[in-house]
Amino acid sequence: VGLTPVDFFKPARTGAVWDVISDSLGALTAVTGDQNPAAAQTPSRFLAAFDPKMASYEEIKSNVTSLLQEGDVESSVTMLSNDGDDRRHTVELEWILTIARHGTGIVLHRRQEKVTCILERQKGKWRIVELEPITFLAPDK
Repeated sequence: VGLTPVDFFKPARTGAVWDVISDSLGALTAVTGDQNPAAAQTPSRFLAAFDPKMASYEEIKSNVTSLLQEGDVESSVTMLSNDGDDRRHTVELEWILTIARHGTGIVLHRRQEKVTCILERQKGKWRIVELEPITFLAPDK
């Protein structure tokens, strides 16, 4: 009789963690290119990467929606570290976020910062459960 979990000896799914991050950022950029104004108001594909039960989910949703109203969003991300196991990962990113005026491409603002994401595996899927700093996604005031 073995008591070892089936996945115990499998390597951590680091590629799947990166896929969640890159897919969500790709979705954020894709929303800004959508000609349907209603689609640009709801970054649902971007938000699908986040656990809706996380404490800052509504703030992230509000911030990203406001960013999309400001202009077209482009992201460039470099992974600095990706540590964890099959249940939880901490990923550090160097994230460059550029907001350009809709239709013109004129850059309104650009920010670059080290961002930390914590992801947990929930029901077989990776979800972002923490993002710091939250202010990185806040619209300019």
